[in-house]
Amino acid sequence: MPQKKQYLQESLDKAIGAVNSNKLSISKAATEYVVPRTTISDHVNGKYDNHLNGPSKMLTDEEETSLINYVKYMAERGFPLTRRMLKAFVISIIQKSGRTTLFNMDKGPSNKWVNKLLNRHPELSEKLQEQQDKARRRMSNVTVVD
Repeated sequence: MPQKKQYLQESLDKAIGAVNSNKLSISKAATEYVVPRTTISDHVNGKYDNHLNGPSKMLTDEEETSLINYVKYMAERGFPLTRRMLKAFVISIIQKSGRTTLFNMDKGPSNKWVNKLLNRHPELSEKLQEQQDKARRRMSNVTVVD
């Protein structure tokens, strides 16, 4: 497991700035700002596009917003989506965009991913249809209700 970084993001930014402006070498910047030399080197040489840790998001912000709006729209019309349907829509969005992703395209995103989506958008938890047990489904058909 990788070690947690022992430096501040601000120190890394200052070190990168000093190296890019040719004020310090990578080694001297590492010593002065107490940031690992290899970390500064990786950032200066373009190994990282940004300062974010972890994998990139599966959906763009626009795609996620569209998905959330669609889930709300369907729920308002009386057709709440299940988790399985939500995953199928995510697979469809990824396929149409032509991007590659870390998840298995046959299975779709994990339940953990769906839970994180629901945590980011708590208003969705009431919009998704949860699995009903067999007895409840049997009692909610048209002939029993009428």
